[in-house]
Amino acid sequence: MIDMSIIDDPTLTELALYWDAKRGGRSAPSRDDLDPVEIPHLLYCMGLIDVLENGTCFRYRLVGTKVASAFGKDPTHSRLGDTFSRHDPYAYYIRDILRQTADEVMPRYTATEYVREDGTRVRAKRLTMPLVDDYGRSNILLVGTVFSEKTKAPVLPPHCVTFRGLMDVPLEAVVAKAV
Repeated sequence: MIDMSIIDDPTLTELALYWDAKRGGRSAPSRDDLDPVEIPHLLYCMGLIDVLENGTCFRYRLVGTKVASAFGKDPTHSRLGDTFSRHDPYAYYIRDILRQTADEVMPRYTATEYVREDGTRVRAKRLTMPLVDDYGRSNILLVGTVFSEKTKAPVLPPHCVTFRGLMDVPLEAVVAKAV
């Protein structure tokens, strides 16, 4: 059971409860355990990300409409490296979250704040949860992301770091281990 007190968003809490119920006594559910018909009201904020090349590469399998809108395009079927600019520090940050979640087969809750090119400050809260294959290896990641926009910030040059991590919590301490 996940301790929901750490997740401060009702949409992400509902998604975590769904994931937790689907895993049963295992470390994580499989993709086959999930049924989008059971959670149609959450699909807009969800994404499925394939774990490739032993967790060194990631491809967006499916991206919800709200998440695609935040990207400014639909990244479905593209690799993480193709979605961000080559030296974007935010891409490295996201890749590390995905890699840690896949390697540890453990959900992570993160919050970041970044500034879009138009100067809008955006806060993103993200719950990244592993899905496993028949051998218990993480092969897909289920990611729920909610966004809140804030006031305009000064427009920064493209080479500046325009995000900051607000929270990064591995949920290993609050998830009951499978027996």
